[in-house]
Amino acid sequence: MFANVLLFELRYHLRSRLFLFGCGIFFLLAFLSVASPNVQFGSLGGANYNSPSAILQTHVFMAMIGVLVGAAFLNSAALRDTDERMAEIIYSTRIGKIDYVLARFIGAFIAAYLVYVASSLGFALATLMPWLDPELIGPFRLWHYVHASALIGLPALFANSAIVYAFAVLTRDQRISYAVIIGLLVVYQVAAGMLGQMDYRTAAALVDPSGIAAIGEVMQYWTVFERNMQVVPVEGTLLLNRLLWLAIGVLLLIITVWRFDFVIGRSRRRKKKIEDSEAIAAGLKPAAFSAERAEVRAGVAWQQFLARTAFEVRAILKSVFFWVLVALAAALSVGNFFSLSQIFGTPIYPVTRSLIDILSGSVTLSLMIIIVFYGADLIWRDRETRYQDILGASPAPSWTFVLAKMVAALMVVLIFLIETAVVAILFQLFKGYSNLELGLYVVRYLYDYGVLFYLAIVLSLIVQIIVPNKYLGMLVMVAYLIGLISLSNAGFEDPLYLYGATSGTPYSDMNGFDGLLGHATWYTLYWSCFATVLGVIGYALWNRGPLEKLRVRVRKIGANLTRPAIAILSVAALGFFALMGWIYFNTHIVNEYVTSDDTRAFAANYEKKYGHLKGQPIPRFTDVEMEVDLYPESKAFFVRGMHMFENKTGAAIHQMPVGFGFQTEVGSIEIEGATRVESDDEFNVHQYEFDPPLMPGERRKMTFEVSRTPRGFRHGNVVPSLLGGGGVFGNGSFVNSQSLAPYLGFNEGAILTDRNDRWREGLEPVRRAADLDDESQWGIGFRPDSDWVSFKATVTTSADQVAIAPGYLVEESTEGDRRRFVYEMDAPMQNFFAVLSARYASRIEEHNGVQLAVFYHPEHHWNVERIIESLKDSISYFSETYSPYQYRQMRVLEFPAYATFAQSFPNTVPWSESIGFIADVTDPEDIDYVYYVGAHEVAHQWWAHQVSAANVQGQSSIFETLSQYSALMLMEREYGPHIMRRFLKYELDSYLSSRGGEAIEELPLYRVENQGYIHYRKGSIVMYALKDYMGQDAIDTALRNFVAEFAYKTDPYPTSRDLIRHLRSQATSEEQQALITDLFERIMLWDLKVEEATVSERSDGRFDVSIDVSASKFESDGSGAQTEMPLDLPIDIGVFSENPDDVTEGDEHVLLLEKYRVQTGEKTFRLVVDEKPTHVGIDPYNKLIDRNSDDNLKAL
Repeated sequence: MFANVLLFELRYHLRSRLFLFGCGIFFLLAFLSVASPNVQFGSLGGANYNSPSAILQTHVFMAMIGVLVGAAFLNSAALRDTDERMAEIIYSTRIGKIDYVLARFIGAFIAAYLVYVASSLGFALATLMPWLDPELIGPFRLWHYVHASALIGLPALFANSAIVYAFAVLTRDQRISYAVIIGLLVVYQVAAGMLGQMDYRTAAALVDPSGIAAIGEVMQYWTVFERNMQVVPVEGTLLLNRLLWLAIGVLLLIITVWRFDFVIGRSRRRKKKIEDSEAIAAGLKPAAFSAERAEVRAGVAWQQFLARTAFEVRAILKSVFFWVLVALAAALSVGNFFSLSQIFGTPIYPVTRSLIDILSGSVTLSLMIIIVFYGADLIWRDRETRYQDILGASPAPSWTFVLAKMVAALMVVLIFLIETAVVAILFQLFKGYSNLELGLYVVRYLYDYGVLFYLAIVLSLIVQIIVPNKYLGMLVMVAYLIGLISLSNAGFEDPLYLYGATSGTPYSDMNGFDGLLGHATWYTLYWSCFATVLGVIGYALWNRGPLEKLRVRVRKIGANLTRPAIAILSVAALGFFALMGWIYFNTHIVNEYVTSDDTRAFAANYEKKYGHLKGQPIPRFTDVEMEVDLYPESKAFFVRGMHMFENKTGAAIHQMPVGFGFQTEVGSIEIEGATRVESDDEFNVHQYEFDPPLMPGERRKMTFEVSRTPRGFRHGNVVPSLLGGGGVFGNGSFVNSQSLAPYLGFNEGAILTDRNDRWREGLEPVRRAADLDDESQWGIGFRPDSDWVSFKATVTTSADQVAIAPGYLVEESTEGDRRRFVYEMDAPMQNFFAVLSARYASRIEEHNGVQLAVFYHPEHHWNVERIIESLKDSISYFSETYSPYQYRQMRVLEFPAYATFAQSFPNTVPWSESIGFIADVTDPEDIDYVYYVGAHEVAHQWWAHQVSAANVQGQSSIFETLSQYSALMLMEREYGPHIMRRFLKYELDSYLSSRGGEAIEELPLYRVENQGYIHYRKGSIVMYALKDYMGQDAIDTALRNFVAEFAYKTDPYPTSRDLIRHLRSQATSEEQQALITDLFERIMLWDLKVEEATVSERSDGRFDVSIDVSASKFESDGSGAQTEMPLDLPIDIGVFSENPDDVTEGDEHVLLLEKYRVQTGEKTFRLVVDEKPTHVGIDPYNKLIDRNSDDNLKAL
């Protein structure tokens, strides 16, 4: 009997459309994850397309989606007999509970697993595609697919399937089983969030049923080499996770078999009967008599519609499933609210913009389930109960049923959004935050965020009306939702053919929507018209009475379409096509339609056409003078510029290419003694020929007029990149020199650097920077066309705004609705500047002859004083330690949240509203990153704006690593050494976890090629360790001498070898020299661990402490392959009376912290302390780069 039931169940599912459709979706998604450059489940970095880690990432992701697909099979197995009125017949046979319950589960589970295995086939086939880089295709190894699908994916799918099946069987309510699915996916989201927090990774790894968190914990520090060569070992936390959830799955199956009863409960039948009676009453509500028969009919129909709508909404709101969805979404949101942080775990104030961002991420999953489930439930509830037959015989017109279900569906989405918004508002009140911005919740959350889901649930209803199988219809909607995400990443980016998509509406506290919401509303109207067309089609295909085949209903469309329906259809279709034309006109004619593929090809074509200019001699700018007119109302700018340039080469220059930003419109260019011989409008490059030639040492003048005036609206990239040139906004304009001013020669910043992108475009791999020892590049600094320049800017803007550029304000005036500012620099500066304009509040203070100013959004006042303190302390400390500050002012300028960075221009620091300005640093236990970021940006006034660097490898180690170190020293002075453990722990974790995402190769610090995880994260640890071993005075002396030798020096500019030379000059031993080599010139890692530790009290009241440690040292190559090296180095051994992680101030907890010599292998240290310790550690403050710093400390 068991085998018969199993085979029947398996055949049933394998022959279903659901199985074939599911296999197709899984095959296609896995195929695209490899074959398409824009669809990836996780980051590959430099790993092979078919590396074990890439195969695993895809299979784990597909297993998560498999929960949804598996639920369709398992719900069918659990509830099919009940839904089809066969339960009473089957339950009366001699079939046993094990045969019935277990065999059905196994059959449905095998079908679900076979759908999942289709992803292995899609992945493997994709690796054979000829357009993939063959150097990134490793050998085919079947074991890697078996490992991912069987050892990792199978347990996850089994556990999730068992949980869903158990609830479906025991409750006999598919809504409960879908609520369980939501719970599982929410657990995954929570675990994923916890994985990003170092303190909760182990807990996250255990509670996640998908295993993603456990795998993430194992692989978090894997290098490219390990990702290419190793499969994830099923051991440790991952093994515990798999065993735990397998056990839960088996236990639930046992309980399911034990608790299953071949009796349909009376209470459930009675409840169903009451619900069905209400449904009949809603469809047959009588109307009062009236002499006007036509009005009676209309009145009756509308009364029936209202009654039916009320019934549908009431039925949903009474269901446990809906409130489970709300509760889970609210719980996830609140959890994310309480972990609201940005940098180093420090929280931010609960501003409405940020809470809406969190809500949008937290509730999306629940909304997707609402769309899929309630689209099916609203249509199929009447069909499955057979009351569709009765209601179809009622006198109510069909439109009352269709429209009632649509309105009910829309109401459910709206109610859900309102309830979750209330959760966010209550959280703000709980935190004592009173600026609730209720209007922003309505416009940005209920409307702007919600509109996609309103449209999607209408589509879900229409799909269920058309598709003859509920589960197949649900799978179609799952495919739509996945496609909405993946298709836009696969090159199908035009919202004109992505149902429900819009042009995007980034929001800023400073700048609001800035007109972008109006642009997106055109798309909303466009898709609303299309949804109306779908609604009329759904009405025309509506099935009255017993369910008919689709082709039968299609033949009846003409008869079903009434005159009002035809009128609505005509108006909606007309609106749809009219709006299509209007949107197309704006996005394809007024503006150029550009996809990500187009952008990649554009960069490749620029390099192919102008790559020959690289290295050709060009003049260098010496004087920069600009007149910049900003028009915030129209988002336009107009520039008149005068640049002086000089031939600093040793030979005459005959030609000079002049380029501008690709979106900058060139009005005129006049160059003294030169004529234009060619203009390329596509790449905005203009070739000039000197007559006579520009001789060595000769200076000439260039004048130009350029502008940018946005027209219409775009389909995407609606806000220009602030790091790529910036733009003019209604409030908070940020335009930099890339958009405002010309460049000479070849634009290195415009080329492709990603190896995969270059291969697709037929380009050879390129290094991210010139070789450190390429002497031809030592005379080129921050820009190939500039050394240090004089600077003057006149900026005009709206009368109610303040415009700011580098330099000192020498003139200000207002004429009518325009305000004019003149800035002039009295010292040489980098040819690197930006112009900002906004309705600013300001805080200005004098400090030691330097004017300090913060220009900020009036509502973001919390940390202005903290920023001022950071500026004060930084300028004082760095001036005393390195060299005098070169300017008479220092300004911080807030800009909109379209990007998250702070950037140091000469005496001017633009700083995003998303970092620092809304940080809550009132808790002394949190890292005060506002103070730190301020110190880092001020440090750039020395490391970039006093000491520049040659345009070769290692340049960013001078600019960024030294700024990191300077800020760290100020932080340590302000907050004490105890804060350094937490800070360095974050830096170490970030460095190690980023190594696996390296796209080309990891390089030693002194050869870094603008790799942030190296020059920022590793750089912090390296410089702090060096300070610890050599002493702060030695490092400060080295850096002071470095500044003295290279401040404002050009040709040659300093390199990282010069920095190392100065550091070595202060080293007093061979050991310190060797450490400099290890930290700067090699990729060195340590593995330090406390194996055992004991403590015992002595007779004199003191305590003996025994610490067993193991230690080793490894050198890594660029891919992460390691070679063990001999270790012989003094390393900190610490004994503490309190966990150092919990200490926020003071050092009373430090009973002993001294360096002891440590060699490779194991060693025991026997120490004596005055108090009873609670923790011991080796390198407890994370000064060395330890691959697993979690085992450096041990509790006693």
